[in-house]
Amino acid sequence: MLNLLHGNHRNPSKPFFGESENLSTNGKGGQLGSSIGGFRFEVQPLSLVLDEIHRVLEDKGIFVCIELEKSEMSKAPRVSSEEMEEEIVKAGFSVIDTFHSPTQIANQPVYIIIAQKNK
Repeated sequence: MLNLLHGNHRNPSKPFFGESENLSTNGKGGQLGSSIGGFRFEVQPLSLVLDEIHRVLEDKGIFVCIELEKSEMSKAPRVSSEEMEEEIVKAGFSVIDTFHSPTQIANQPVYIIIAQKNK
């Protein structure tokens, strides 16, 4: 399941919940302006979720991906920042920036990718 938080100037913390294949802002197929996605578990294939985010995000909307970096020490399946950038571009986004955070989660490196939906 994919949880989305949608932010705008009028309602900065309006939550959206739904299955990754059927996201909606209002249950009627609306669109999201900008979003932050959080995955509760690994989704395979990744392209399905990225395609769905692309579908519901308005043109030029911003997508922020926060993920644990793949490393030799990782026990769980991970997607490297390079692989994620490739998948995000394939889904119809332009990568604006990629950050490798100095902060770790559970002693694991974190990366943040900011991408914008192409028309």
